[in-house]
Amino acid sequence: AVRRAKVTERPDRMEGDHLGFYTEFPTREGEQVLMRTAISFVSLEGAEANFKAELRGKDFERYCEKAAALWDEA
Repeated sequence: AVRRAKVTERPDRMEGDHLGFYTEFPTREGEQVLMRTAISFVSLEGAEANFKAELRGKDFERYCEKAAALWDEA
């Protein structure tokens, strides 16, 4: 189960089935963190290509609005 899953600290990269991810940022109260990610079910190179294609020319606020709209539709 998930609670018994192995946690690997500070990996450079990983490939495999059923991988998860968490991160922590040392922030002060009221400080915001912007993190952009991409995935590929094929390869790391595919994830990088998806990242570059999907994020080109877009900003965080637009992604928040799009995510909210998709959530409302679902």
